[in-house]
Amino acid sequence: MRLVLALAQAGAPAPADPIGGGLADYFKLMLTLAGVAALAFFALRYWLPRMTGLRPPDSGPIRVAARLALEPRKHLYIVKAGTDYMLLGASESGLQYLAPLEASGIEPALASLHNPPSTDFSWLVKAFARGKGSSQGG
Repeated sequence: MRLVLALAQAGAPAPADPIGGGLADYFKLMLTLAGVAALAFFALRYWLPRMTGLRPPDSGPIRVAARLALEPRKHLYIVKAGTDYMLLGASESGLQYLAPLEASGIEPALASLHNPPSTDFSWLVKAFARGKGSSQGG
């Protein structure tokens, strides 16, 4: 108490209110945290892919129209090359051409499926928002 009186008589400012000062410090901390989070988001979203060369592949004339996992390392693929569709099998031993597919028979089936997820993270967030929690196709 004597210290506060001595400081007040000497013309020194009174000590800051600990509650008001704490609240201001809290808001400064939250603002700094938001800034760091925004910086990390932009760095991971834009800067890192450019530095490492990680970019979504161009679709071009060849794309995987559908994929089915049979076992951990065995998959069936429907691949569209130009206007033709083909069924391919992939395993540890390699890739096998299984059969040509008629476009008139496969396109309606593919159109009934949901669009395959994009290569960014937003498809997972949208899947959880819809309540599914997993991707279809890919």
